Amino acid sequence: MGMTTDEFDNIQLSRFFQKMIGFFDHQKQLQEAEWKRMAYVGYLMLVNNPYIKQTQKPKSFDAYLNKGKPATVKSAKQFEQLFL
Repeated sequence: MGMTTDEFDNIQLSRFFQKMIGFFDHQKQLQEAEWKRMAYVGYLMLVNNPYIKQTQKPKSFDAYLNKGKPATVKSAKQFEQLFL
């Protein structure tokens, strides 16, 4: 969190928690940006691949990202394959 030992010793508890929440929010934003960057790399690989038919390629980056809809899990078996 970028604090020195003196700052850590002298900080109030409420201020510490505010700083901690801000730190984790910043880390979450960095991680989301990295995921989006990697998704864009995957999209570019699909679009620029000459071995994939034009009809199978996504029309846009938003279409590639499932049109902004969250991914859905249809069964317990699919959940296990994705997350376990």
